[in-house]
Parts: sequence; structure tokens; C-alpha cells
Amino acid sequence: MLFKTSRIKLTLLYFIAAIVIIILILPVLFMLGNSFMSINEIISRYSDKIIPTNFFDFSVNDLHYVNISFIPDKISIEQYITIFFESPFYLRSYCNTILIIAPVLIGQFIVSPIAAYGFQYITCRKKELIFSVYILIILMPIQVLLVPQKIIVNFFNMDDSYWAIILPGIFNPISVFLIRQHLKNFPYECKEAAYIDGASEIKVFLHVVYPNMKTILFALFMLNFSEYWNLIDQAIVFIKSLYKMPLSLYLADIIQNNMGMLFAASSFFALPPVLVFLSGEDHLVNGISLSGIR
Repeated sequence: MLFKTSRIKLTLLYFIAAIVIIILILPVLFMLGNSFMSINEIISRYSDKIIPTNFFDFSVNDLHYVNISFIPDKISIEQYITIFFESPFYLRSYCNTILIIAPVLIGQFIVSPIAAYGFQYITCRKKELIFSVYILIILMPIQVLLVPQKIIVNFFNMDDSYWAIILPGIFNPISVFLIRQHLKNFPYECKEAAYIDGASEIKVFLHVVYPNMKTILFALFMLNFSEYWNLIDQAIVFIKSLYKMPLSLYLADIIQNNMGMLFAASSFFALPPVLVFLSGEDHLVNGISLSGIR
């Protein structure tokens, strides 16, 4: 009887998990399916303007409808041809996103391990107090932090510059926090053995500790890549020039002005985070688990 009850509970859990997965994957399937529709079909199905293909009843407040479908009437790559060969500003925005995210990730790989190593191993009376401030910053919404960041950016004349986004990103406290949690599980005996062999603090960090951070660094790479690839708030506040706009903002402009290529643009925009996740899913799980976060 107990075995039968457990089996029913397990089946129920699988059923609930399947429902959740279907709900989560439906928008992705909708986006991919619609990306292979022609531009005219997209406009005829989803335009907010009244046209013959979506007309319903002019007598009831100009009522019209949206004809949602996951499968195109006729498969077409017209949207992809448009974004790659007829929309230079789309590719420019794509490059803008890369110009923002690459320095952030490289800078974090340099700064965060050093800061975490200092917090964990270097003796300082105010060390834990400073680290508590790090934790406090992590708990704050990004919108709260944008106000002092805006004041500092204006003071240093960095407005409308990628550096206004890159510099705070490099010193992101969440990376330091997770790496320090990871170092708490690092065996101190390895450091002691290096000290006995005459290694300096710098050599211990570079040749003993840093090589053992690969798992957590790859996990942080994935998390930060996803965060800054989908950059919205900071870009709205700090970036004013249209030609400097990252793709995450340009997609909103596509909805308003060029809906016909929206789904292909969104699909191509989603491709890098998906590839990064698929290439390092195990690193992400292991990195977070080894950091001691549950």
C-alpha cells in the first residue's frame, strides 16, 4: 500500500512537471514557429492596425482580432533575410551588445577572484563588515542602485558611454560572494603545502587557488552572460544615442516600427544564451552546488 501511494505521488509529480515544462516551452515554440512566417503573414496576423485580414466589426469600436498560430501557412526565411541583409541597424545593435558584455565578463574574471580571495584569506579587522556591505548591495533592486550610479556617471562625464554599464558590471558583488562561498570548501592544506615550498601569496593564488575556480567561474560566466545579454534598465538610463543601443532595447523598437521581422530577430537574439547554457549546464549546477548555496 505504501509503495502504491509513493508511486501515485511520483506520477503526480511527473505530471505537474510536464505541465510546467509545456507552459514554459510554449512561448519558445511560438517564437520559432512564427520566425518562419513571411513578413506579410506576420503583419496580417498580429498587426494592431485594422486591415482586411484582421477585420472583425467596424460597428463595435473598430474591433479586430489577432490570428495566433504556431505553424506558418507557408514556410519562409524572409524574416531572417531581412534582419541579416536588409537591417544593418539590427546587426549594429547585436555588436553593441557584444561590446558591452565582453569587457564585463573579462573584467569579472580578473577582479572577482582577487576580491573573493582577499575576503576569504587576508586578515583584516573590518573585512566582514565590508563583506556585509557586499551582501546588502546584492539584496538591493537594480533600480535603487541606478540613482547613485547616474550621479557618479554624470560626475565623470561618462553619460551615453558603455563604460557607465561596464564598470559597475565588472565590480558586480554577486560574483565575489559566490566565489568566496566556493573558496570556503577549498582545502587549506593545499595552500600550506605551497607556503612550505616557498611560494608567495601571489603564486599561491595564481597556481594553487585560481586553477581550482574553473567550475564556479564558468557558472558565473553563464549567469552574468544571461544577465547582461538581456540588459534593459542600465541601457535605458545610460545610453542615449540610437546607434549605441543594445539589441535588448532595439527589439522593443522593432515591435513598434517593423513587426514583420520581430520573431526572427527575437529567435536570433535568444540563440547565444541558449548555446552558452547547453555548453555548460553541468558547470552551472556544479558551480552553484560547490559554492554552498542551496
